[in-house]
Amino acid sequence: MKLNTFSRILGVAIGMLMTNLLVQGQTGSLAGRDVIGFWEVGPGIMLSSGLKVKQSGGRVIEGDSTFIGGTFSGGALLKGHHKLQLTAGYFYAADDVRASDLPSGEIEQRINFIPVVAEYHYRFAFSETVALRAGALFGVSAISLTYTNTDLDSFPGKKHYEAAVTYGGSVGMDVRLTDNLHLDFGYKYVGTGKTSFRPKGGGSEYRMDSIGGHLLSAALQMRF
Repeated sequence: MKLNTFSRILGVAIGMLMTNLLVQGQTGSLAGRDVIGFWEVGPGIMLSSGLKVKQSGGRVIEGDSTFIGGTFSGGALLKGHHKLQLTAGYFYAADDVRASDLPSGEIEQRINFIPVVAEYHYRFAFSETVALRAGALFGVSAISLTYTNTDLDSFPGKKHYEAAVTYGGSVGMDVRLTDNLHLDFGYKYVGTGKTSFRPKGGGSEYRMDSIGGHLLSAALQMRF
């Protein structure tokens, strides 16, 4: 699926969801309402191990990487137990991944990871202040690959984006500060399908295995 087409569909879906939630929104206490809208935003860090990119000529560039970024979500709580949300994030590799067959590490690549996923969680109250949750996610991610050196035979210094199916599971908890304001802490395992990059105008093809990683996040949640 083309990224611009997916972005348009996603934008329409998010707009319809948030408009519906805002129309249903009420002032005053949220207690007893069957549908509660929310948005949340916060930082995150993703630890990815065994990241590997293979050039069609045989060279393998691999290593572990730490991705730093954040997420923004909007959705609804249904009857206090079912949490539905759309989440968009942006993460960049804090360190370059180097070619395993070159001791000098003269070939480096930088990766950006932009997931857009739908999530479902089942929540249950642990106390009046704390609720626990567990669920799953599915969507699409844009993955960019940039080589930082200038002697590579393909696309040095330019970002190339490709889409990959994204899936995973998550657990977490939210802590009530006020009726409308909560803190949300979560852990997600995020995986993607394999992705291939072929620069415009020719050159070697690159195939990237799953960016599977462990994502830790904290977010400020506003309910309405």
